[in-house]
Amino acid sequence: MSKSRAHQANVTNTLADQVFDALGILLKGFAAAGDRDGPQGIDDALARGGEHLYGGLLTVLLRLVFSLYAEDRGLLPTRHPLYANHLSVLSLFDQLQSDFGAHPDTMAHRFGAWPRLLAVFRAVYFGLRHQDLVLPARRGQLFDPHEYPFLEGWGPDGSAPVQAEDRAAVRVPSVDDQTVFLVLQRLLVLGGQRLSYRVLDVEQIGSVYEALMGYRIHRAAGPAVCLKPYRVWIDAAVVLGEAPNRRAAYIEEQSGLPKAAAAKLGPALEKATTIDEIMAALGPQRLQKIETARPDQLLIQPGSERRRTSSHYTPRSLSQPIVRKTLEPLLLAMGKEPSSEQILNLKVCDPAMGSGAFLVEACRYLADQVVAAWTREGKAAGIAATTDDVVNQARRLVAQRCLYGVDKNAFAVNLAKLSLWLVTLARDEPFTFVDHALRHGDSLVGLSLEQIKGFHWKPEKQLDFVFKEIAGALDEAVALRQRILDMAGQGATTSLGHANVRVGAARQRKLHVGHFAFMRSVVQ
Repeated sequence: MSKSRAHQANVTNTLADQVFDALGILLKGFAAAGDRDGPQGIDDALARGGEHLYGGLLTVLLRLVFSLYAEDRGLLPTRHPLYANHLSVLSLFDQLQSDFGAHPDTMAHRFGAWPRLLAVFRAVYFGLRHQDLVLPARRGQLFDPHEYPFLEGWGPDGSAPVQAEDRAAVRVPSVDDQTVFLVLQRLLVLGGQRLSYRVLDVEQIGSVYEALMGYRIHRAAGPAVCLKPYRVWIDAAVVLGEAPNRRAAYIEEQSGLPKAAAAKLGPALEKATTIDEIMAALGPQRLQKIETARPDQLLIQPGSERRRTSSHYTPRSLSQPIVRKTLEPLLLAMGKEPSSEQILNLKVCDPAMGSGAFLVEACRYLADQVVAAWTREGKAAGIAATTDDVVNQARRLVAQRCLYGVDKNAFAVNLAKLSLWLVTLARDEPFTFVDHALRHGDSLVGLSLEQIKGFHWKPEKQLDFVFKEIAGALDEAVALRQRILDMAGQGATTSLGHANVRVGAARQRKLHVGHFAFMRSVVQ
């Protein structure tokens, strides 16, 4: 068990390093495309903030990992010749690998791979129907082409051109085939061997991409060096501008270097009088595999929160026993053999869900309990007659009705949605099927309903007419939320046939689930 756990962690950490390399390659590819096409696209993206440009690049990799996982799992029609020859990401990699072997010197001068990736991303989002090839529309923020317009070559307002002449003027970024090949190679080749996403746990994929959050794109003002341990880029001119006796402290503050390591740099930094001498003084702490940066180069810079915190791989060997230990007493409180309706009335919330590792495991565990209850109730056979997989049907119901999550990082929310979609194998569902339950926000900051209506910590401070307007809007929102719950119950009854499973509105229990330690609190 310990060897298997160590192997999983090694695979995850190695893949995370390679995906980070892929981000750098993709950034260089877009920078080179900006040199060819004109810098407007990159400049427009940077004008929205370094987080926006980084978010677009990270989104590309999230889209790719979904596509690779879905193709390996048979969730996309890889056996259909039209999809295989014109859309499949796996077949694109095979083609690019063959091209690289035959014509390596021309790969940087070809530009067909990036438009093909955009085509498959659009097919996933909008759906596709051509002859007998049918892909349902998945929707969802992750594949929304309007979210990061610079990926498509659209203008800064993010809207798709409507007029024919405007559409004709759109120029897709000229990201070269070599860039796309090297990115896919980092995602698909591990230790010299082809990686199958079929053998990876959903938690492993989530953890890989969780490790890439908290960065932004930064344009170097002058020569810069990347320092250990957090890949922080330090501008040599800025260091030179600090008082000599303050330079070591500045490096410690900005890079996260241990105090002792920064102190060792102190003497050389104090003596430095030129940018080159500053660069040389920082040499002992430079990440050797990363070249120094030139002025105006685009760099991947960790934010302050990234330097303060870190991501950790949460394997199933850890999440599984924690989930079981937390949920078992709650199920026992329902009686020796709780009904499927009782189980589906549970509400499990992770207030800092990250990529959703604990929610994914809770989904598995509760779904197994639901299937066991269906078997006891004599409903399993009827459900099996209406669905291709009883366990996956139970997981979808649990994901839609029982699981809730919050995270401060918007990318983590998208990743958690993707994780639940993958673990439920919801091939016929849009990505939005858990949008109502997984939200972007800060779970540590909360207000009562009366405080929200009053728009103040002290509700009585609000003016009456404003209070009425807000209260009316909230009442409408609450009614719509109730309709969502009612529709979930009706949909379950319809799709399950003889199962007759519905959501009860009364006395719903809530269980708050936190990372590495579930906070067990049952609210009657």
